Amino acid sequence: MQRSHGDIEDFRKVAEAIDADVAQKPMAMARRESDPMHAAPVPLPYCVEIIDDLRVRAAIDKAIKKLRPAYGRAKK
Repeated sequence: MQRSHGDIEDFRKVAEAIDADVAQKPMAMARRESDPMHAAPVPLPYCVEIIDDLRVRAAIDKAIKKLRPAYGRAKK
């Protein structure tokens, strides 16, 4: 986000779609080194699949359209 352009609100819909998708799917868990009796979520393997969710993809596409002028890229 530090190097992003445009309005932060345009990114918020993508984050909301991701949060909703993550809440619905099982997440891999791993033991914590500092507290081995408790597990922590490991979202990394899931990151590759999340953009394939229809709601997430739609939110990304909308954000791209809104943010295109801020990044100085014309539609080809």
